[in-house]
Amino acid sequence: MPDLTAQATTFRSGRFSFTGHIGTIPQTVIFSRAVNMATISYPATTITFDDAYSGAGAYTDVVEGMTVLVYDGDTTTLKGMLRVATGGASSTVLQVNEFSQGSLHLEDNDRFDVLGEYRIWDKLVAANEAFDKDSRTTYSDQTDNYAPVANGGGA
Repeated sequence: MPDLTAQATTFRSGRFSFTGHIGTIPQTVIFSRAVNMATISYPATTITFDDAYSGAGAYTDVVEGMTVLVYDGDTTTLKGMLRVATGGASSTVLQVNEFSQGSLHLEDNDRFDVLGEYRIWDKLVAANEAFDKDSRTTYSDQTDNYAPVANGGGA
């Protein structure tokens, strides 16, 4: 690639312009709490949190597939993102996708926000004989016994 440093004043002279539009999706916080886990064993699939009624929102509004942002303590430093997994939330436990300490180092008193945002996430299988989907859903006969399929058309 050529060095264009000598032409910098030409590029900055104002003859070039750009008109653009940006659209953003608002990130609505549905539920927010502090982590209450003195010891954490990895890989983890749940987050235990403090008083269910002391933060923003209600745990009953948490739905599978929502995005979870984890912050370092009371700061705004983002540590990582997770997904609400099957089971949603109870009064003290949030079900999340399986994560390791290398992908997210969760600590006691970290803060998390559950956003009303649905991203495309992977659902990895568990490292066991059954290969449970998302570390929770055990295979039964999902691909053996299909539901009836109505076919229309023809003579």
